[in-house]
Amino acid sequence: EDNHVDYKVPSGMSLVMDGKTYSAGTSLEIDCGKTFYLKTSDFSRANTTYSSGTLSGNLQDYTAYKITDSGSQNMAFFAVDKADTASFTVKFGPLDIRLQTEAKDSHTDSSQGTTYADSKFTDTVSYQKLTPGREYTVKGTLMDKDTGKAITMNGKAVTSEKTFTAEKSAGTVTLEYDLDASTLKGKTTVVFEELYYGDLKIASHADLTDEGQTLYYPEIKTTAKDIKTEDHQGVTGEDTVIVDTVSYSNLIAGKTYTVKGVLMDKDTGEAIKVDGKEVTSEKTFTASEKSGTVTMKFIFDSKALKGKTTVVFEDLYMGDVNVTTHSDITDEGQSIHYPEIKTTATDQLTKDNLGAIGNETTIVDAVSYSNLIAGKTYTVKGVLMDKATKEPLKVDGKTVTAEKTFTAEAESGTVDMSFTFDSKGLEGKSVVVFEKLWYEGIRVTMHADITDEGQTIHYPQIHTMAKDGKTGTHRGTVEKTAVIVDTVSYSNLVPGKEYTVKGVLMNKETGKPLKVDGKEVTAEKTFTAEKANGTVELRYAFDSRKLEGKTVVVFEDLYHQGIKVTTHADINDYGQSVKYPKPLFSGDTPQTGDHSNLWVFVIIMAAACTAIMALSKKKKADDGTETGDDNKEE
Repeated sequence: EDNHVDYKVPSGMSLVMDGKTYSAGTSLEIDCGKTFYLKTSDFSRANTTYSSGTLSGNLQDYTAYKITDSGSQNMAFFAVDKADTASFTVKFGPLDIRLQTEAKDSHTDSSQGTTYADSKFTDTVSYQKLTPGREYTVKGTLMDKDTGKAITMNGKAVTSEKTFTAEKSAGTVTLEYDLDASTLKGKTTVVFEELYYGDLKIASHADLTDEGQTLYYPEIKTTAKDIKTEDHQGVTGEDTVIVDTVSYSNLIAGKTYTVKGVLMDKDTGEAIKVDGKEVTSEKTFTASEKSGTVTMKFIFDSKALKGKTTVVFEDLYMGDVNVTTHSDITDEGQSIHYPEIKTTATDQLTKDNLGAIGNETTIVDAVSYSNLIAGKTYTVKGVLMDKATKEPLKVDGKTVTAEKTFTAEAESGTVDMSFTFDSKGLEGKSVVVFEKLWYEGIRVTMHADITDEGQTIHYPQIHTMAKDGKTGTHRGTVEKTAVIVDTVSYSNLVPGKEYTVKGVLMNKETGKPLKVDGKEVTAEKTFTAEKANGTVELRYAFDSRKLEGKTVVVFEDLYHQGIKVTTHADINDYGQSVKYPKPLFSGDTPQTGDHSNLWVFVIIMAAACTAIMALSKKKKADDGTETGDDNKEE
């Protein structure tokens, strides 16, 4: 009966035994060999520290003390003031429990962390000098090595705990941690562990410098540049090269890694494909230090990427495990902008793509650009091309060019180019404007499609064939109501557009407009061209009775949008000419509708024809007489 004590828990204290807490004032029996301890917030009542000892004596006289050394178990012992036969031993002071931990990422099975949203790691806690058969709890917290504070996610610390029963005094227990490590890129973490017996912390392992407790979460950043511009402005072409400098941090020196990259389409968020294949690159390296750089090259045909922005996505692998990634579709540092230009060429006078022939023709080419870098300076250089030959157009032996330098205020915009030249001689031809965009002395893109209608200016051509309305030949009829029919053949018009042909009869002898009764003889016709090539007829009605022996030539002008775009005005052109013969005999030639002397006139003409036929050989030898010319015309 002496191997127990009857104990009343003092005021301001509580007693813990067998996992149960007894409040102040509670009376209980404590058997010899029981483990118990007192808790109090009044540390003035626990002002004596002991290292070891054996107690014996009257167990009913005692004073309770609390041992408060850091890292020690809180224990009670009893001081005695007289001897007795009953005795038991109480051990107190610091406990000699030892803890070691080893943290490993669940994917890499090493201290190299993975920055997944669903990352996992384990911490294996090795312990020594526990009491077999007793139940303990290990509680862990993930710490930021730089700040020495607990890492929090959504306002909560990253923790784990596990309760176990020690089978032996030494052993291991493994804690598992689930966390979103995508926020830990570039950080080094240390796992702190504490060992509890009931509510009592009896040991801990909390060393920020312990490599075994440490996990390294890697980070990579990339800077992509075109190899030619050495900037984020890409160059479109068959042999495009992007150089991506990958900066890495928080790797494990001496370990081998692989960087794998792929080009992404910023608009779609999908991998860019060229000829059906993704554009990729990879490089394997051994990290000499925890931080450094590695350079990647992407070589591909970028002609189809005009107007697109590509973003380089990079993944870092340790073995087969993807440990981190840099895949931000909005990251300008990872982006390459491939410019695009389109052009709309118009004649300065007609305001569309039907050109006006003249000594000083101006083509205005509105160059629309997109995907430039705002604030950068660019130059547009253009040249006129002959659509038929696909060679640069030359006027007076020189190519026709223009250029303009500008600073892009935004990524998209327009700039006007003016090409001024002598377009005479281009009748019937089409010219195409080719434009190239330059940046820092590098041609970054071009628009050079010989079939692009938007880049094309068509210069029209007309030819005329004038004939008398009655004879159907170039021999005119001398009469009061003479008619000339002029068939105007046109080519290289723009179908669907409206045109007007205006003509005037010219006196070949004077080179001036023919006047009848003081007025010029004119005609005009408006039509819509169904095709690029076609014909239209103009009729000139006038009194030709005073034109004996004269030749008239039809001059025609073609108008579009109120602008004369081309003309056919060759005073010596046989096809444009109608000749009015002189009378064979003096006197008045019978006029249309006058039959009084018709038969006499017919007999005279028949005799004349017989004479003419008899002398035909001689007349042919005298080529150039009026009769010979008339035969040739007929």
